[in-house]
Amino acid sequence: MNGDLGAILLSTHGLILASVAMDLAFGDPVYRLHPVRLLGELSQKLEGQLRALGLSGLVGGILLGLLLTAAALGFCLLPATLFLYVHWIFSWAWLVFIGWNTLAVKDLILHARRIQNCATAHDLEGARHHVGMLTGRDTKRLDHAACNRAAVESLGESLVDGILSPLFYFALFGLPGAVVFKVFSTMDSMVGFKTERYLYFGRFGARTDDLLNYLPARISPWL
Repeated sequence: MNGDLGAILLSTHGLILASVAMDLAFGDPVYRLHPVRLLGELSQKLEGQLRALGLSGLVGGILLGLLLTAAALGFCLLPATLFLYVHWIFSWAWLVFIGWNTLAVKDLILHARRIQNCATAHDLEGARHHVGMLTGRDTKRLDHAACNRAAVESLGESLVDGILSPLFYFALFGLPGAVVFKVFSTMDSMVGFKTERYLYFGRFGARTDDLLNYLPARISPWL
């Protein structure tokens, strides 16, 4: 019986349901050792080392993506495998924890509600503040209509990047799929800029992120 229960909970469907339930219940956890935050810090360190080796172009960016992917998958799967030797429940808890950290369902809903509440109360400064937490644009000169537009645009993008895409790859390839997506989503936010420094170095991460988001983005209008 325990073995059957373990197989169900460790299945892709079981992990997805548990991960989404954790996110809806508690939101995206905020703490120093958040896996995505650690991934961002690792990206910065590896970038510095690659550039020190003279790999500051497209090849360096590709190597950064491969190294981050290997590190993220190892961080996800190695403890889960070791925990299985103790008891499947520990492995399940670890995998749910990782899955939970790849999603941002509740936080997205809460951000939308805060902006909506400010708009309803005609609180322009509050709306600007909360829109600024959701988007990278300058919000100082936005009026209520512009705040609403910025919120809708950002929510549409975040719906894909924070919910649909990780769930899409989670369902197709299991938790490793969601983890790999998160690697390139993080890379895009870290190095995916059209600046002199990142034009070539960040191209692999940015283009891979675009490719991974292509199908989920086209599914999103139907939802």
